[in-house]
Amino acid sequence: MRLFLAIPLPSHVRNELYHLQQQLKAHAKSGRFTPMQRMHITLFFFAKVNAHDFQVLENVLLDFEYESFSVALTHLDFFYRRGGHLSYCAIEKHEKLMDLHAQLKTTLLENGIDFDHKKFNPHITLARQIQLNNDHDIVLPNVDVEPLLVGRLILYQSHQVKGVLTYTPLVEVKLQ
Repeated sequence: MRLFLAIPLPSHVRNELYHLQQQLKAHAKSGRFTPMQRMHITLFFFAKVNAHDFQVLENVLLDFEYESFSVALTHLDFFYRRGGHLSYCAIEKHEKLMDLHAQLKTTLLENGIDFDHKKFNPHITLARQIQLNNDHDIVLPNVDVEPLLVGRLILYQSHQVKGVLTYTPLVEVKLQ
């Protein structure tokens, strides 16, 4: 199974990001735009998880405790890549968010759970492989969203259902 642990977004935040995404889309020749229902903040990605490792991961997550907190969505930006950019909404590198990630990482390592070790750069992906009409003339819209309450984490399975990429929630972790 392909799994990832993420911070889900409430519908009002996804709606606001969708409107920003539509403004960005108006400046794009092409791109793969993230459907509103799949917007989230990824904490960890687990490439290949068998049934035993899933059980270990589930138990680790259900035993995990952390206090809820809020973070700000700060601005829109791009990761520039050959063949098309990745457009994202940046997330404040809040002390609590970075600590949450660090504590989860330590817990995963202590329990022998394999994950992608990319540097944590909190963001919400809005579009992949985006080709802009003119990279130099675009003025990105402002992000004006109330701070996001991080009160739960969800372990999702990423898989195809009838040819459509689907994120199925498997485990929910409620923060205190």
